[in-house]
Amino acid sequence: MIANDNDRTPPGDEPAGAAADDDPTIDTGSLALPAGPRRGGFELLRVLGDGGFGIVYAARDINLDRRVAVKEYLPSTLATRAPNADVIVAAPSARPHFEAGLRSFVNEARLLARFDHPSLVKVLQYWESNGTAYMVMPLHAARTLRQRLRAGPPPNEAWLRALLWPLLEVLEMMHAEDCLHRDIAPDNILVIDEVKPLLLDFGAARRVVAGLTQSLTVILKPGYAPIEQYAESGTMRQGPWSDIYALCAVMYLAIAGRAPATSVSRAVHDDLVPLGTLGAGRFSPSFLAALDAGLAVRPEARPPSVQALRDRLFGNRPPPTQRSFKVTFRGIEPAAPPPPDEGAA
Repeated sequence: MIANDNDRTPPGDEPAGAAADDDPTIDTGSLALPAGPRRGGFELLRVLGDGGFGIVYAARDINLDRRVAVKEYLPSTLATRAPNADVIVAAPSARPHFEAGLRSFVNEARLLARFDHPSLVKVLQYWESNGTAYMVMPLHAARTLRQRLRAGPPPNEAWLRALLWPLLEVLEMMHAEDCLHRDIAPDNILVIDEVKPLLLDFGAARRVVAGLTQSLTVILKPGYAPIEQYAESGTMRQGPWSDIYALCAVMYLAIAGRAPATSVSRAVHDDLVPLGTLGAGRFSPSFLAALDAGLAVRPEARPPSVQALRDRLFGNRPPPTQRSFKVTFRGIEPAAPPPPDEGAA
């Protein structure tokens, strides 16, 4: 669903390429472009969000007359806006870091443009100009999973299963191309039409720039980043199991109402109450056990692949289909059978 063409984005209309803050009409000060300028055939309308490493605008595709989201690479710690509205590096010493982040931003756009799945954000176009780079994505009227969880009662197992299946498909597709997401978190998943998940971008430029200039606590999402992302070593390499940990941590939030403790603190003293205990009586034991396995601190103790996790989560069950369910945030109930065709016996 594309956002309505209003002067102000309604709360919850978020760009499908960045996890914007809860208020999508943030005033980002002098670094954000005002309404009206054109970039690469797109008219920028207003600011949707500013994560410190880039600015996301609601925009109009001039040629196709459709609403889109345009993300501009602009790390505020390294660059600023010139009088002619170009992006310029703030100091000569910042140029290597700025350019490393720029390369990562463009590479991520190219990578996302290669993939095609309804539950993964789609990059429609990208280019470099005005001293920086841009990527264009569809603009969806949706809230993040974090916002959905805050807005309603705890979801039930059927709702979570319907959410998990397409996300597992996306990760399996990416892993088959030797690509890890590395940034799965509840504010990086949109929920469209109450149950359709959309996994947002990888935040690759943010990780590169922050990794060169700031601490790991800025780069990683506490509670969702596996221990091997803090300090990869020969015995703790990153792999599909790393994204599996983050996805299961998101499910922990959905079921327990809070994120798990950071993986680093758990490595020292693991007092995390398992979902098998917290969700007992509300969720099936096999479902909770699969998620607890994905949350193992040591990488080798987790399911090694998406297929292995899927087998534990779903077994021989057919994939949940949105056509066969009546969807509400409180959960998913079997839909009423369709009325018989007119004139049927």
